Amino acid sequence: MIQRASSKSKLPQTRAKVISVPDTYPVEDLIAAFRGQDVVLNAITSLSVSEQHRIIDAAVSAGVKRYVPSEFGLNNLNPAAQAL
Repeated sequence: MIQRASSKSKLPQTRAKVISVPDTYPVEDLIAAFRGQDVVLNAITSLSVSEQHRIIDAAVSAGVKRYVPSEFGLNNLNPAAQAL
């Protein structure tokens, strides 16, 4: 699990490893975090969709087999979703 360095979120106790990365999502840090992973499930906010290109590039460089973008389940035609 990757978390922004500035995040104040308290994550539940799990066996998942949490990796903190700078808020600028440096590609080198993302590649290191993604290396050895089969899937990246991106849950980034819709307001930061432009950051996904950097995340996708890092996933490809790290050899990730599947990438699920954050808007996969978002209905972009829904006015409520557009307001987000």
